[in-house]
Amino acid sequence: MKYSIKMTKEAESNLEAIFFFIAQSNKSIAHRYLDELKARIKQLEKEPQLGEVYTKERRRLLHISHYIYYKINQKMQTIQIITIRHTSKKQLK
Repeated sequence: MKYSIKMTKEAESNLEAIFFFIAQSNKSIAHRYLDELKARIKQLEKEPQLGEVYTKERRRLLHISHYIYYKINQKMQTIQIITIRHTSKKQLK
């Protein structure tokens, strides 16, 4: 069964910040990385359990150097992307 993906404003802002950070060095790589990151998120539509259990309510999925934090709502068949953080940053609790 396919789930729908919903992004929080924070997660959308994270994607934008990731792009601009990488684009400072190489815009082409920034576009490619963002496309790959979005494709990784899209995988959750078909495989919501793909990420590891992080807390009782949250999961996280690693993409190269970023964790994608999300919640699964089985009843509504949705995945809420909460935030996206670099692995070197303080992680969620």
